[in-house]
Amino acid sequence: MRGTLSKFLLGTAFLTCPCHLPIYLALLSGTVLGAYLWEHIGFSIFFITAYFFLSLGTGLWLWGRAAQGKKMDKTEMQEKALRWMA
Repeated sequence: MRGTLSKFLLGTAFLTCPCHLPIYLALLSGTVLGAYLWEHIGFSIFFITAYFFLSLGTGLWLWGRAAQGKKMDKTEMQEKALRWMA
């Protein structure tokens, strides 16, 4: 279950990466959703960025727990994140 949820969260983190917002606005131009995102661009940037970081962090955390099959303390989690980013 953790593996599936972590993959879902990491996939949605990829889709909601803030760098994709201009692409989404271009693809959704002429639609109601595109007009709403453009009209509320500040809210859109804030919400998409917040969801990106929350889903990325939670997805990586669950992925690490699912891979090890045990609970990690804060130090182990930080070390794993640093190894993954390097």
